[in-house]
Amino acid sequence: MKNDKKQKIYKGKSISFGHAVGKAFVYKDILSRDLYYYSISKRDVQKELKRIKEAFNLVLADIKKLEKNVKKELGREQAGIFKVHAEILKDKALLKEIEKELKNELVNAEHAVKNVLRKWANKFKTSENEVTKSKADDLEDLSRKILCSFMACDINVLEKVPPESIIVAKRLLPSDTVRLKRKNVKGIIVEQGSGVSHSAIIARSLGIPAVTDVENAVNIIKPGEKLILDGYKGVIIQDPTEKELKTYNKIVHSMQTMETKLIKRAKRIAKTRDKKLIKVYANIASKEDAKIAVSRGYDGIGLLRIEQLYMSSKVLPDEKYLKKSLSGILGPVKNKLVTFRLLDIGADKSLPYIEIEDEPSPVLGLRGVRLLLKYKNLVRTQLKVAIILAKDHNMRVLVPIITFPDEMEEIREIAKDCMKEIKNNYGANVKKLQIGAMIETPAAVENIEKIAEVSDFLSIGTNDLIQYSVAAGRDNASVAEYYEEGAGLAMKYIKRIVNVADKQGIECSVCGEMAGDMKWVKPLIKTGIRVLSVSPHMIPLVKEEIRKI
Repeated sequence: MKNDKKQKIYKGKSISFGHAVGKAFVYKDILSRDLYYYSISKRDVQKELKRIKEAFNLVLADIKKLEKNVKKELGREQAGIFKVHAEILKDKALLKEIEKELKNELVNAEHAVKNVLRKWANKFKTSENEVTKSKADDLEDLSRKILCSFMACDINVLEKVPPESIIVAKRLLPSDTVRLKRKNVKGIIVEQGSGVSHSAIIARSLGIPAVTDVENAVNIIKPGEKLILDGYKGVIIQDPTEKELKTYNKIVHSMQTMETKLIKRAKRIAKTRDKKLIKVYANIASKEDAKIAVSRGYDGIGLLRIEQLYMSSKVLPDEKYLKKSLSGILGPVKNKLVTFRLLDIGADKSLPYIEIEDEPSPVLGLRGVRLLLKYKNLVRTQLKVAIILAKDHNMRVLVPIITFPDEMEEIREIAKDCMKEIKNNYGANVKKLQIGAMIETPAAVENIEKIAEVSDFLSIGTNDLIQYSVAAGRDNASVAEYYEEGAGLAMKYIKRIVNVADKQGIECSVCGEMAGDMKWVKPLIKTGIRVLSVSPHMIPLVKEEIRKI
């Protein structure tokens, strides 16, 4: 990082193009943030202890709701984690030690709770017993919940981002961004993250500029400071001059004018110069995404992600909640095709109410269809909701992380049972769903002929396909060059998948980051791909690129 003290210019690396002018919103995890601190007198100890007991009761009530839903959907064993959390909260020794901390240190309730739970967690972390060591995570999770209860906030403070904000963070995980107020975010600055990290993907899907590799950003940039972010040069200007603000505001306005013209053209279908029709679908996860897709000329929904509904919910979503939430998201979509992807949890996305035991390498573990087939009630709920929604929408279902054809066959059997159940409840007017496989591993490519035989369509997830091909994590900046090299290898896989899909007479699309990367649009179409699914913001640019081919 280069730091010119006069101009306060910081040089990082661009991970999403564009320019932004705004105010810094410095984000830190609640356990690492500076909590509001004040000293108390001895006579205030009981008052602070009362606040702690009230917070414990609120958290305990949430835990009981979680336990009930998880027990119903996933079974008694998975609900057991919440019994552990409840027992910790009920432990008199914990409350006694917190009271002792209050009396000895004479600090407010927030600090007493944080200090004691940190001490307990550290004791567990040093244990040689893996089961005991894992309890440290339970304590940190509880600590977050209790502190948030004190502060009347949700665990994810990013939902409170004010307008015109440039987020400054160490890194951004999927769990950090599930409730992000997208319209208020003008830019993202992260200390860690490669061009293919979650931070980068989020930034590009939002259509906002982002810069990474800004060392110690959360400490050198103060909350509320004016910032200019140049997502082309990878530069951040802290506390800019009036002249700099004027210059960059002009650039932002100019870019917006050009974008308006592209959006107008995007309402028309996209054909190559030799008249090949290429459909451009949208990847969406919210009603806001759907509205943007409609306004920017989408040809359908190539990927409806439901992970955010699960990750942002305090309790495990049931059929009623999912139906209501997804109906709201799909309100603007009308009659276009909708590809409902079943829950893809695991790897970099986790849920507080599903404990995956002893996963030393989550990326290679229980995720996607593997998790769904372990907890069949989970997939049944989603399939039933998809079948119900198909009455009002042109719905199909996509199954993530397929490796073998028997996984598809098992999902199809569960779907048949769900169809029978829905028919009995809703009558005969139930459409049969198309069910497709998401191809994301080299093993799936090797089995592609057999997988295609039991699939109604195929969708290629290039992010994971590349990651698994070169054994390089996309969130790991130290091996980013391997991941980038893997894109070339993925093209060979894609060509083979397209050929099989053509022989089988089924649609094959690409829905990973490559689909919205201008340098890969032409090579993808040359393989025979006729459907690209991209973030809603990218639709006009991708359609414009197609017309040049």
